[in-house]
Amino acid sequence: MNLYLYCLLSLIEKISGKRGRGTIVGLLRGGKSKSIYSLKTNSEIALDERYSGIMAKAPNNKILAIFDELLKGGLIEIVEDNFKGQWFPLVYITGKGRETLKEKEAEFLPKLEKVLESNKTLIEFQKELIPAEKPSQNGGKNDEE
Repeated sequence: MNLYLYCLLSLIEKISGKRGRGTIVGLLRGGKSKSIYSLKTNSEIALDERYSGIMAKAPNNKILAIFDELLKGGLIEIVEDNFKGQWFPLVYITGKGRETLKEKEAEFLPKLEKVLESNKTLIEFQKELIPAEKPSQNGGKNDEE
């Protein structure tokens, strides 16, 4: 589990069975489609709007790879379901997914909250966490030489 997986799983828990993969990817990338707008304004879901754009700088294939990892791990499932009179493949969190979120909450929820509060993307946030390499004080030579 990493912060990207936790973020996506956390979002899916909030909207489980309400939307498909394309809308979820669009939301994470900051899209503005009707489906995303209706998701963000649906009072039944109470979605934290700060999720919108949290993965804006991540390429689609990276987000889809995260989806695939969650699917393979049995943490989410995609089920053809009737939504507003039409059949769509909707994303659901599984029992195992809920258990995993609960198990990993202490480790990842504070990090996710920091990202959401910062209004930065996950990529920007994680770059700040990686310390810059310090230049060698001895010109790259081994101290024993």
